[in-house]
Amino acid sequence: MPSDLSVITQSSKELALSDIAALWLELEKNSSTSFFLTWDWIGSWLKQLPMDFFLVKVLQSKRLVGLAVIVEKRRKTLGVFNTSQWWLNRSGCHAYDQCWIEENTALAAIGYEHIVNRAICSFLLKQKQWQEFILGMAGKEVYQEYAGIADRKRILIDDVGYSVTLESDEWQYAAQVLSRKTRQKIRQTEKILSSQGELCFEVLTGRADKNEQYTNIQRLHKFRWQGTVTPSGFENMHFQAMIHNLIQNDKTEFSVLTLNQSPVAYLINFVHEGKVNFYLSALERFSDPKVKVGMLVHQKSIEYYANRGMSVYDFLAGEARYKASMSNVKYEQKMIVFYRESTLLRIERFMRVAKNKIRDILIR
Repeated sequence: MPSDLSVITQSSKELALSDIAALWLELEKNSSTSFFLTWDWIGSWLKQLPMDFFLVKVLQSKRLVGLAVIVEKRRKTLGVFNTSQWWLNRSGCHAYDQCWIEENTALAAIGYEHIVNRAICSFLLKQKQWQEFILGMAGKEVYQEYAGIADRKRILIDDVGYSVTLESDEWQYAAQVLSRKTRQKIRQTEKILSSQGELCFEVLTGRADKNEQYTNIQRLHKFRWQGTVTPSGFENMHFQAMIHNLIQNDKTEFSVLTLNQSPVAYLINFVHEGKVNFYLSALERFSDPKVKVGMLVHQKSIEYYANRGMSVYDFLAGEARYKASMSNVKYEQKMIVFYRESTLLRIERFMRVAKNKIRDILIR
């Protein structure tokens, strides 16, 4: 680490949220970063967070070049003993993390991305309070930089993401990206729906329009996921409050497909620095299995944003057939726990391996 680089931390007890916002927004002006590291996202998340955290600052001389949030959490090892965890830009509690962060790393000034990560790694190596450090969801470049902070690592989530590289000059998404079978499904959907009345697509950017549609999005999303092992995030008051806060900013947009002026499909998208992040859909159910309303609204959104000059339409993490069939880029996103070896964690690892082996034997 360069000699003029330093890392300091401040407890949230010492800082008002407005103080953190001022620091974050100032650094953000000099950064080129993911939407998930903007104050729109981080600030909305911190507003819901009841527990203490500390703000990590990376300074070059006296200039701020990096920021991150770390939350300390205790978990039970072997059901009895406490293990100290540090979470980067997450709390480790499902209720407050259900609004899922992706492309997770530290916010850094342009040109300092790797320097800031290495400085935070050097800082972490010196800290004795944590036994597990959790990073994610993050791409390969980021999690490889943190590989040296602990003796061992364990992958908590191993996922992939899909995106579309957009082009505006004489570029035809359907013809150049989609397979014949996918194009056929989308055309068939549009034909069936158009035969039932007037089919329209629009993108809502105004705060009043988004707030007006918010209740309907919640209704459709709850209905879609009711009775499943993963109920709608809108059943979680903290998720609901964070999404409501996010739609107040001008980076959050709704793609809406209507049939006879009645909405049948919504997409919530985060638009930042030429990139569109599809975050959440709320779709009306149709009895006809040939109607793929989600694919149709995505196709129209992708073509709309390409015409608006955007460079990437990102479906984000999550293995799904429709994402694979509608994209031309595949990438990885992981959540990893880096942990320091100890007798307790060694026993826990042994028991986990044994349990997995027994499960595999029973399955066979």
